[in-house]
Amino acid sequence: MNESKKILFVHHGSGQGGGAVALMRLLRKLDQSKYVPIVACDYRLPEVKEFFGREKIETINLNINPFSHTATTWKWHTPKGLLKMVRWGLFDFAETRKGLIDIVKRENPHAIHFNGLSLLPFATARKHFGLPIIQHIREPLNSGIFGIRRMIMRYIGKKFIDQFIVICKTNYKDFFPVKNENASVLYDPVELLSKTEEGAKRLNNHGHDGPVIFFPGGSSLGIKGFVPFVSSLALLIKDSPGIKAIVPGIESPGHPRDPIRREAELIISENGLEDCIQRVPFTDEVYQYYLQSDIVVAPFITAHASLAVAEAGLMKKPAIGSRLPPIEEVLKDGENGFLVNPGDAVDLAEKIMFLISNPEKSFSMGEDGYKKTVARNDPDKYAEEVMSIYDELFSRNN
Repeated sequence: MNESKKILFVHHGSGQGGGAVALMRLLRKLDQSKYVPIVACDYRLPEVKEFFGREKIETINLNINPFSHTATTWKWHTPKGLLKMVRWGLFDFAETRKGLIDIVKRENPHAIHFNGLSLLPFATARKHFGLPIIQHIREPLNSGIFGIRRMIMRYIGKKFIDQFIVICKTNYKDFFPVKNENASVLYDPVELLSKTEEGAKRLNNHGHDGPVIFFPGGSSLGIKGFVPFVSSLALLIKDSPGIKAIVPGIESPGHPRDPIRREAELIISENGLEDCIQRVPFTDEVYQYYLQSDIVVAPFITAHASLAVAEAGLMKKPAIGSRLPPIEEVLKDGENGFLVNPGDAVDLAEKIMFLISNPEKSFSMGEDGYKKTVARNDPDKYAEEVMSIYDELFSRNN
């Protein structure tokens, strides 16, 4: 009988985002007689240790200073941005790289799995431990201004990464100008646990019978289009005063220097939207929020993959998402929902109102979404495919 192999997963974000949820869904399905997971994560970030701890996943602290790479990038041409970039290059990178090397020496894993592209530069530490590295590409690759960053990231990937897993075709095309035999496109798994149904009943709004819209918030509210969403609510409430919106991740006050929260809260206050927005905790068990919703929205303003469309499909809810390549891969306009122009609150409000006014169309779109999600995002099949990648990787490296 073969001995199980330890996989060190490195997760750079909090416990309040799609990357953490997708990783957890993989770990739940991982055959631990073959592959034993341990997650290196940054305990300084909200909920991350508790998030994995709830599933009895072993975690270890690593101060992670990620490399900016997507739409959120350093404005190096400004004094503040230049200082941040220099600090990362001189201090932050070295801190995380050394921490990773120490963990590998202490834990002695058989392979490393980076759960996000902002971790890729730390693959350069490979020469200190010689382990195979799997790079999960969850984000679009920012070309920067002159394309230097993209060139550097591609070089590191080619030199230090053994296998890539990419969550959508758009991200694949961004990173690989030509076909790469060591890269696989695997859409993130979707699994909504129903054990919180009693909690869902508590969200029933005391007999509220108006339309309920679910905006899957959590982290990166700016990228996810929170400002256009609340702006659309300001339009919708005029014709549909009973409308409600469920928004996870904003139950606590935002940071006073967060421009997205500041702008959104101003719109909420000026348009009397406080009573129509349910501020609920972020959770990996979002079943209760989908259960209470009629429509799910993903009005991203940046090209980024979204779990919300697939999760909406699993719950047979129509989805509305932005006309951006990663979302267009999973949301077919007029089939499982509607596409809208990014940042266009009027377009978003019109599509929401159409679905509110046409329940039969809304129902048929939900049914279509269910078929698409079951075919594309099955968690058991996903775990089998990832483990097959591990199998093949270890056979290559023997």
